[in-house]
Amino acid sequence: MLIRLFFLLGLIGLFSCQNQPYKQGEIMYKNFCSNCHMDNGQGLKGLYPPIANSDYFQKNKDNVPCIIRHGLHDTILVNGIRFDTPMAAIPQLKDPEIANIINYIEHTWGNGEYITIKEVQEALKKCP
Repeated sequence: MLIRLFFLLGLIGLFSCQNQPYKQGEIMYKNFCSNCHMDNGQGLKGLYPPIANSDYFQKNKDNVPCIIRHGLHDTILVNGIRFDTPMAAIPQLKDPEIANIINYIEHTWGNGEYITIKEVQEALKKCP
């Protein structure tokens, strides 16, 4: 009986992970990013840029960990629209949390590229 219970719990865990492989990234995104970029990643029109299907995000992937950790205070062009509202830094996020957020964004609205914690750490070493 106990073996059946462990087997069932294992199957439940297996299927729940397969249905939501980036759940931790989703939680982090909703806690730290969705206030400005919205739950759907579309941003607030004219104020905060979209990150869903964002040409800026795709062109600046190597700098995204730096933007998350240190914020952004430049005027940027996203999908042909100019944005100059500063993005606050989120220095309390650890490297794995940044990787989880980026992987959630990539697999939810991007092209599905995966970033490792090591790649995040390497990118953070190069931050301006």
